[in-house]
Amino acid sequence: MLKRINYWDWLLIWFIVGTGCGTLLINIWKPQFAGTPQMLGSLFLDMTAGPGSPDKANLILYVARQRLGRVVLIILMSVTSWSVPWFYFLSFYGGLSGSIILSMITCQKGLMGLPCYLATLLPHYLFYLLIWFILAGWASKQKHQVRVSAVLGIALLLMVGICMETMVNPVIMSLFF
Repeated sequence: MLKRINYWDWLLIWFIVGTGCGTLLINIWKPQFAGTPQMLGSLFLDMTAGPGSPDKANLILYVARQRLGRVVLIILMSVTSWSVPWFYFLSFYGGLSGSIILSMITCQKGLMGLPCYLATLLPHYLFYLLIWFILAGWASKQKHQVRVSAVLGIALLLMVGICMETMVNPVIMSLFF
């Protein structure tokens, strides 16, 4: 008996398709990425400054503006009539961008690529993923209602994620980069 594919299955399928597309793109353009070992250095320059950096307040504000803007945009996307297709696109984009970054790091670091990639994501992405799953759940509902308690919970998760990204993650990344 065949199982009917539901919304969450489609999110996973779109994520896997995005991951495949990102990996394929990097493998096509691999010579360009393998020859530039400092390419990712500029991406992680701000994040590896360390906890005692004098620019820590600016980094927190910079990350907070970026993350808050994205979360507000995704909240708005999750309460529209097009929320389900938007989240399919976000799943595809997440797989695509994640696989591109992982492939770039692997081209430069070899077998240490996966641990280095995980170092760029932990621990803050655990909180961001939880926010994404909450909002993806909102998108799947027929009746789009925003509850104040849920928004406050998302705001708390976002603040903890931002603190982890700016305070804890640079220490983890300094071990790998």
